[in-house]
Order: sequence, then structure tokens, then C-alpha cells
Amino acid sequence: MDKPKRLDYVVVGGGLIGLTAALRLHDLGWTGIVLEQQSKLSESRSQLAPARALTEISPRVLALNTATQASLALAGLPLESLQTLGSPFRGMEVWDRELSGALNFDAQGWIVENHQLEGALLALAESKGIQIRKANTLRDSIIDDQRVWLDCGQGVQFEASLLIGADGAQSRVREILGVPMLNWAYHQRAVVAVVHSEKPHQGVTRQWFTGSGPLALLPLADPHGLVLIWSSVEGQALLEVSGSELESRLVRETDQLMGGLKLVSNRQSFPLQQQHAMRYVKGRAVLLGDAAHTIHPLAGQGANLGFADVAELVDCLVQMSLDPSATIQGALSQFERRRAGQNILMTALTDGLSRLFTDPKPAWLRVARSWGMRLLDREAQIKRLLTETAAGRW
Repeated sequence: MDKPKRLDYVVVGGGLIGLTAALRLHDLGWTGIVLEQQSKLSESRSQLAPARALTEISPRVLALNTATQASLALAGLPLESLQTLGSPFRGMEVWDRELSGALNFDAQGWIVENHQLEGALLALAESKGIQIRKANTLRDSIIDDQRVWLDCGQGVQFEASLLIGADGAQSRVREILGVPMLNWAYHQRAVVAVVHSEKPHQGVTRQWFTGSGPLALLPLADPHGLVLIWSSVEGQALLEVSGSELESRLVRETDQLMGGLKLVSNRQSFPLQQQHAMRYVKGRAVLLGDAAHTIHPLAGQGANLGFADVAELVDCLVQMSLDPSATIQGALSQFERRRAGQNILMTALTDGLSRLFTDPKPAWLRVARSWGMRLLDREAQIKRLLTETAAGRW
């Protein structure tokens, strides 16, 4: 058996959050490795693969707020790079379908395709010489306040000062650490597809709270291209109905605001659940992104919270390096204190909104929420707060 390789960090998870964390640590002068559990990265994530339209692959996109854009710029992907990967959005409009409550406010960011952003981060990591090892299974480990030791089998072992678990909602690192989860499932499935609208979207993200759950249309670079995300208690039925029937229902639910809507991709679906780790840090290990928290997609903030985790972790490690008396455990504890509150607040907000607008409600509450939206729409100060929240400055 070879001697364990000594590193500053090991990132488990080669997705958006893991790659961003590795890039930021690399720029601090840390040496490390990314362990990807898949046997190979998908073709859609390879910069060497032919460009593929969003209609041909998983129609998953991210709504990146300005705070995330800044974080990605520090990782090596400035706004100029994002401009080649997606398209901007310039506002947000929200409706209560039952009683016509409405709210609109300024919101700026970028709609980026998941596979495009992952491919760009992967290419950047490889260009900087960050080692990415595929097809890994964590067979054994020792993780405490002094060190991280990992056994990946076949004589491959690593020792590191820091372990980062960025391996998604079903995190193997979280399982190894024995961190309990607070979780609950929604009786909803998110149905995702690309649609073409009769009227141009004008770069505005739109969301309707329908009787079965929130329906969002996110603008693409094509002036008539939109990504549909419908989080519905009727998710399975929406997958099974004919395309023409779904198109007709979309037009009704969106009050014909976009004119006709035509499906231009296959429909995909995934179940919705919200979960939150009871702790983010144990020994010299830290959980980031979906490994630590997942939220309802209605606010479009899930990925942004993960990127904010990375930014906060790096800030705490930089502060540690400037203080000779500081320890890595102290830096990790500081990270956990700062991020837990923010993430729990967004978790509670998205959960509350989902329940307010989806669960059966008495008539008086439906009227109250509709009037509440109208009042919010008239309050400039509250709308500024919504704009700041959407931008990640809260």
C-alpha cells in the first residue's frame, strides 16, 4: 500500500460547489484534490464535447444573483465568461392566480445552464492543474480535530488538513460524519421543460402561484425561449398528459401573458424535499451546498446559497491565515455560525411561501394573501428589500 498523499484539502464532489471551492482554495495557494464519485463526467460537462442545445439534454438552469456572480469572478469566471454561458434577467413578476394579487420588483442576474457552467468550471480547474480523480468510493476514514484520513480503496489514501463535503443532497461525506438531517418531503414534483413563447419575454423572470404549486418561466438568450419549472402536486399527471394539453393548461395558468406556449423539449421531473443538516462542521470536515441544505426551488436561491457557503468559508480561512493564533477549527466554527443563520432563514422563507400558496386555505386567508401582495407592490422600501434579497445582499 502506498503512503497516504498529504494535501491541504480534499473536496468530495465535482459539481458546481465542489469545483468552485477547489478553485478558490487553489488561488489561496492550497494544494488539494477533487474526488468525483461518478466513473466519468458526463458529455454535457466536457468542454471538448460538441455544443448541445438545452432542448437535447436536461433542461436545468440556474438563476445566479449578483453575489454569486462576484463569487464566480473570484474563482476565475468573470461576468464576461458568464455572458457566453447564459443570458441576463432584469426583473421579477409574481402573481397569485386565485385572486389576482400581483407583485413586481427589480432583480438582476444571469440565467445559466447547469451543464454549461459545470463544464466551464471543470475546464478552468483542469487549466490550473487541480487534480480531479473520478470513480471514487470512500471506504474508510478518520476525521477529527487533528487530521483527515481517507481510504478510497485499491491502495489509494489521502491525508489532509481539511475535508469539504460538496457531494449533494445524498452526501456520502455527511453519512460518514454521522450528521443528522432535519428533512421533510413536499407532495410536489418539479416538472422542467423548455418552451417557446409567442410573445418575447423581455428578460423578465415570471412566477405564478397556481392552485397546484408555483409555476415559473425563466428567460433564455432566445427572446422567446423559456425554461418552465412547475412545482406541482400534480407533477406526475403533468408528465403524462399530451404536449398539446399541457400547452393549453400553461396558457390558462399564465393568463395568456406570454401568448401561446409551445413545448420544445422533453419533460423531466424530480421530487421536492427540503432538508437541513443539524451541523455543518465536524472535526476538520465541512459540508457545503446541497450536502448541508436543500430548499424549495420557488425562490431560485438553492445554488446561490451553495456559492455563498463557498465565499464565506474562504473568507474565514483567509482571516485565519492573517491571525497567528487562529486555528482551522476556529475558522470552521466561525463559518458555521455565519452561514447557518442565513441558510435557515431562507429555508423558512421558501417553506412558508410554498405552504401559504399551495396548501388548501380558507377563503379569508386567500383574500388576505392576495391583498398582501398588492400592498407589498406599493411599498417602495419593501420592494428594495426584496431586490437586495434576490441579489444575495441580506
